[in-house]
Amino acid sequence: MKFDYVVIGSGPSVYRFLLGMQNSGKKIAVVEKNRFGGICPNEGCEPKIFLEGAARATLTSMRLQGKGITQPAKLDWKELIQQKNKAMASFLNNMQSMYEGLGATTIKGEASFVDQHTIEVNNKKITADNFVIATGKKPHPLNIPGHEYLLTSTNLFELEDTPKNVAIIGSGYVGMEFATLLSAAGVKVTVIVRSGNH
Repeated sequence: MKFDYVVIGSGPSVYRFLLGMQNSGKKIAVVEKNRFGGICPNEGCEPKIFLEGAARATLTSMRLQGKGITQPAKLDWKELIQQKNKAMASFLNNMQSMYEGLGATTIKGEASFVDQHTIEVNNKKITADNFVIATGKKPHPLNIPGHEYLLTSTNLFELEDTPKNVAIIGSGYVGMEFATLLSAAGVKVTVIVRSGNH
């Protein structure tokens, strides 16, 4: 198969790229080894926003207890995750179709370079004049004893039952968002920070 452009990865930046390339007459393929749409709709922004709505209502009701609210809301994490999965399913199934609607050929599989103009996906060679690498990032593994037992933010989106205690390593915005969500679900959260600059 021969293309003008092959994009490896399928996150939000690829959507914008395809919008910009409409009516260009260029033949474009998008290769994705996991789920189309990338981190944001699958394991980041969109599911987090969905969960945040319930967490915000729960935390607000807790703050208003004794100020007109006698019984604060209790977040049902298992039900919330199930509702999140239902809400996200149709959206995620549409991502691949959306890219195809913008004129791209979509290919599911892991790409590896053969040479500067050729990749191999699912044992098939694909050539292109230009490659765009848009694979995004993934959680940084920690080289500490017991690292194989650590969960990532991706794993937390799939947790059906909440533990009683959680330690979050790092105080960046993703860690603090999960600290808030889990606290709203009644989990005792400890945030571990490497230094005082957080």
